[in-house]
Amino acid sequence: MDRGGNFLIAQLTKYGKDDWNFPGGGIEGGEKPEETVMRELREELGVDKFEVLKKIEYREVYDWPNWLIADDLSNGKRIYRGQEATFFLVKFLGRKEDIKLDRNELRKVKWVKYKDIKNYFNFSRQVGLTDKIRDLLEE
Repeated sequence: MDRGGNFLIAQLTKYGKDDWNFPGGGIEGGEKPEETVMRELREELGVDKFEVLKKIEYREVYDWPNWLIADDLSNGKRIYRGQEATFFLVKFLGRKEDIKLDRNELRKVKWVKYKDIKNYFNFSRQVGLTDKIRDLLEE
């Protein structure tokens, strides 16, 4: 989130034009999750002006849809059946102009108020995450 309490959501290049999520990615080698989140943000957003505020006590485990696996397979990418995700509340310390998207990963990003996030999230698994964010904001 930024200094004004807005949350950054991203549209992955693999997603439909109305599908959004938070930026993220997978652990590489012997990385700790905290190292991974900083590396992924730097790679996808082209900036490293972030501070991890809190690890969110919420995990998601889910399988990828078959169309996504088939797409990765046809493009010669490494294939995974699913994912276990860990989430962090991260503060962006830079300026919005500092963000330079990796166009291979992200189509676009948008800053939104918490109350509007659910208008952008279409995947059922995202509901639990938005509830956890609400709980953090109320602490």
